[in-house]
Amino acid sequence: MKFLRFANFSIVPQNTLFITDTADDVLAGNQAGVVTVALAQEYSYNTLDMLKISNPHHLLTNIRQISELIERLK
Repeated sequence: MKFLRFANFSIVPQNTLFITDTADDVLAGNQAGVVTVALAQEYSYNTLDMLKISNPHHLLTNIRQISELIERLK
């Protein structure tokens, strides 16, 4: 499993969006304490169902939804 590290940076994990199309990345992001955003599109690495099971904080089906999500989270 991938491991995310923030110790060497001035990054607050809870204020970080981690956008990915893989369930493994969602799991790693959740473990690291970041806000996970799974992107399920036709070319995504994992299927929508696989991404749902990984329990992302947000699940998007179109890349254009990212800007909308960022606006809502401000």
